[in-house]
Amino acid sequence: MERVSTVRKTLLILLTLGLLLTPRPAWAAPTITSVQPNAVSSANAVTLVVTGAGFTNDAVVVVEGYGALGTTFVSATVLTAALPAGVPTGVYAVTVILSDASSATLPNALTVTGSTATPAPTAFARPLLVVQSYGASSVEIPPGVDLDFEMTLVNAGQSTATNIVATFPSGDFVPRVTGGVRAIGTVDPGQTARFFQPLASSVSLAGKTIATLEVKVSYTDANGTPYNETFTLTFPVAQPQRSGPAATATPTPTARPALRPQLVVTSSSTDVSQLQPGGRFMLNLSVQNVGNANAKRVTVIVGGGTSAGTTTGASGTAQPGGGVSGASGEFANFAPLNSSNVQFLGDLAAGASITAQQILIVNASTKPGAYTLKLSFAYTDDKNSSFTDDQVGTLLVYQPPLLDLSFYRDPGPLFAGQPNSLPLQVVNLGRSVPPSGCGSCGD
Repeated sequence: MERVSTVRKTLLILLTLGLLLTPRPAWAAPTITSVQPNAVSSANAVTLVVTGAGFTNDAVVVVEGYGALGTTFVSATVLTAALPAGVPTGVYAVTVILSDASSATLPNALTVTGSTATPAPTAFARPLLVVQSYGASSVEIPPGVDLDFEMTLVNAGQSTATNIVATFPSGDFVPRVTGGVRAIGTVDPGQTARFFQPLASSVSLAGKTIATLEVKVSYTDANGTPYNETFTLTFPVAQPQRSGPAATATPTPTARPALRPQLVVTSSSTDVSQLQPGGRFMLNLSVQNVGNANAKRVTVIVGGGTSAGTTTGASGTAQPGGGVSGASGEFANFAPLNSSNVQFLGDLAAGASITAQQILIVNASTKPGAYTLKLSFAYTDDKNSSFTDDQVGTLLVYQPPLLDLSFYRDPGPLFAGQPNSLPLQVVNLGRSVPPSGCGSCGD
């Protein structure tokens, strides 16, 4: 019996040594590519997005010199971490640690700065006048003749345009009768205003192929805020006839409106009620073709861009192009997330509408206020002429106060059925003032 017991002990020891000496699988060492946003304000809690490779669902994000953050595993290449408010200002390295103790560190990955609170702005909408169509009493403009000019404006904004005045500076055309100033009046959102202006073509047009007419339009909104638009319109110049038989008198042709598509953002919205620094949101756009021709291969570029080879302008003059350039846009306050800033929308018939969506993130260093967002639409018409329309929308960024509710002293024992008072205090941990105006209240 004693020999059997000794054998069993020997087998147990060998089995234990075998398990200890058996090689264990090792995880591949993680790598960190970037941390977004890389600059934040110490006054706000921010969600950091860490990108790289080799992440696992038990990975932990650590801000060196501060501590570990609450980490969420998104994929093997993406982690999110909650950075609370109140982190001391400075430049920090960010480290990702796996359960097998392997890690990766990105130096100088995060900059924490202080901030000065700005009162939350009041939401507003603005009018936006654009050219719907224009023409002249002659299809081709002869030098040194009198003619009539026609123009139709449409209010593509969200509020009424008032005190509209159109001014015609002298150039290839000289204004007649009115002195070059026309008062248009008021145009509601979605409505149009058509007006006429007598002009005289300059004799200097002889030898030119294109005549240019500049129209300056000024207007205000209901609050008296002024706006100004400048439109550059072009017309073909009549070429001199070659010598030959005497010309036969013919009726003057009636001018035809230019056929071209025109894309306008009729409305926009976000899936969150208030945008905050470091927060992500969905931008919803409603786009309508208010022109009189079909728009083909429509592409929207958030932040602004161009269709390579096009000539941009309200006149609709265009050259054949190829490709879309969206890398030169403005992304200081809003940046695309999960996709690029270029989206293909397809074809849009005249008068039809379509919706577009883009996921964006507010830069953590963006202060509360009203910021413009440029949108460019690149497309072609039925004749394969290319166009690029630029428009501007406004987004509001808020910074709500951060309140902390706690006891300012030990409340002591409480007895059932007996009244007692609770020593509560409310402290505003943020930099903005709450609606009540109370930054710190006692019991």
